[in-house]
Amino acid sequence: MTAKLLFDGFYASGPREWEEWHAGVRMHGVRFHYIRYYAIGNWISCYRDHAFDFWTFTENVTDNLWDLAKHGRAPEVGDCDPSCFAGTFTIDKDVLIESFSPDMFGGRTQSWKRTIAETELISINQGDVPFMLQFSPRPGNAMPFSTVVQSKN
Repeated sequence: MTAKLLFDGFYASGPREWEEWHAGVRMHGVRFHYIRYYAIGNWISCYRDHAFDFWTFTENVTDNLWDLAKHGRAPEVGDCDPSCFAGTFTIDKDVLIESFSPDMFGGRTQSWKRTIAETELISINQGDVPFMLQFSPRPGNAMPFSTVVQSKN
């Protein structure tokens, strides 16, 4: 079966616990991961709560915010999280490879891999706790069938 990535909507995770330490202070909570892919090979994502209207957010991203997000410099929200991240992707068979090149690492590109499975994406990074992102159609649309890209064989 050929892997297909859907573009007429976005992918979202269930609740994910997080924990970070800054200057000896434990910061923690629960958040949802949202990501939208564009047929031109770009993606944009963020972490928010369950009630966040991610589709509307992505429909209103300015060129300036997109540029800042690609470089890891998007304005912060909430617990000092960047409002969003952006990057590029490629597909190799049923594996989606996302790339991100933030300025904070000297522009060094970071990559993540996910397996494309029907309407789900499953993380497959070594050392990462596997998690799944479920596709959500664009509000007001049924499940899209004409807005897919097929991977290289």
